[in-house]
This record gives sequence, structure tokens and C-alpha cells, in this order.
Amino acid sequence: MADGSGRFFGIPEPDPERLQGMRTELDADEASDYGERSRQSVRDCLDRVLAEARTGDLTEASARIDHLIACIEGLRPRELEPRRGLAGLFDSRNGRLKRFRAAFQAAGRTVKDTLAEIEERLKGVETRGASLDGALDALRDGVREINGHVRTGLAALSPAPVAAEGEETPADPHQTLRTRLNDLDRHRASGLAALPGARAIQNADAWAADAIRRATPALNAWQEDWTARLGLDRKRPRKVRPDISELEALRERLLATLTRIKADVAQAQDRRKAQVARLETLRNG
Repeated sequence: MADGSGRFFGIPEPDPERLQGMRTELDADEASDYGERSRQSVRDCLDRVLAEARTGDLTEASARIDHLIACIEGLRPRELEPRRGLAGLFDSRNGRLKRFRAAFQAAGRTVKDTLAEIEERLKGVETRGASLDGALDALRDGVREINGHVRTGLAALSPAPVAAEGEETPADPHQTLRTRLNDLDRHRASGLAALPGARAIQNADAWAADAIRRATPALNAWQEDWTARLGLDRKRPRKVRPDISELEALRERLLATLTRIKADVAQAQDRRKAQVARLETLRNG
């Protein structure tokens, strides 16, 4: 077991009045029950941190990025080019442009709705982050409290008895308390180790949210470009002959941006999953 030093763990000491209360508890309680409230508090706080950390908002937001990618992939500028040969006799550039414009406008409505859904999910991430802040504050208080119990208990222990050569080890009058302090110390260590893990989850969420929000300006720029090139930037559609290669280049640039966003979010999700698994180990350890 550690020596109970608050400085060793970087844990602030409870105030003197609270320390005195812990000494009173030590005298009044059974050794096996000493510090039970602080032990249970740390466990409850770990449960709360885990509950706030387990969220599907990022997964849902990422799925909507996939939906956006599929939507953009469905717009193929090459479809503006009429067929050749006999089939071209029953085809027309104007008819294809009209159909492509309709598909683009429908995609624009999908993009708008999907971005709104993503923003709702990101608000959920932010709300969870604020709730996790509260859970971390409670956990810090619990760690500070249990640290005080460990230190107070250690100060009351006498050295463990040592058997003389050839003799049996004498009974340890503080064996029950010593065992109890080992248990409290494990909870103290778990609570302390959970703090940076929970903060890492918040950092991963913030990183992912920033990445996802890059989609909006990229999509807006693409829509503005295509709207002009398709002659839809006036009240009435203009007569245009869109440059297919330019439309394709803008489309590929947007898809590359969305793919990078997807990769960044996946990386953040991997980091957060690792930290959630670590928190579960600490809680169950």
C-alpha cells in the first residue's frame, strides 16, 4: 500500500475539521467499516463517470457523415453527357441537365436536413461533456475524501508485528484495519487513475466534434459552386453547358474532405473506446 501522502498522489488534503471527523470515525466505527461512505462515494462516482462516457452521439454523427458521402457519390456529372450512337437520338443534353439539376436540388435538401441532424448530435456530445465535468468534480471530491481516510488510518497503525527467530508471528491487533486500508487504497488509486482517462474522453469528443463541423463549410462551398455552374444561381435557371470535368473536380475535393473527417472521427472514437474500457477495468477491479 502507498504511504498515504497527499503530496505523493497530488491530492489536496481535506480541511483540518474534516480530518478530525475522520479520526472520530476511526474510533467509533468497526475497523472493517471504516471509511465506507468515502469508498462507496468513489464507486458511485466511477459509475456516474462511466454512464456519462457511454454515449452513441458520435457514432450517430459519424453515420450521418457516411450518409452525406453516399449522397454526394450519387451525383455523377458524367450523366450530363448524352449517349452516343443510335441511343443518342432519343437523348438530349437539355433533358439530362434538367434531371441532373433536380437530383442536385434534392441532394441539397438532404444535405441541409442531415447537417441539422448532425448538429443535434453534436449538441448531445457537448451536453454529455458538461455532465462529465460534474461527474469529474464529484469524483475528485470522493478521491480527496478517501485519501483523507487512508492517511488518517495509516497514522493510527502500529508497525506490523514480526516473529522472533523460531517463534510464531504474534497476532496483529490492527490486521482488520490494515486490510480495510488496503481496500480503501485500491479505491483511491482507481478513482485517481480514472480522472485523466475521463479527461481524455472529453478531449476525443472535442476533437471529433471539431472534425465533424468541418463538413458544413465544405458542403456549403460545394453547393455554391455547383449552383452557379448548373445555372441555378438566379430566380430562373440560366442556359448553361456545365464543364463536366470541373464539376467532377469539385465533387472529388468534397468527397476527400468528408473522407478525412470520417477518418478523424474514427481515430477519436478508437481513443475514447480505449479509455472507456480502461474506466470499466478500474470500476470492476
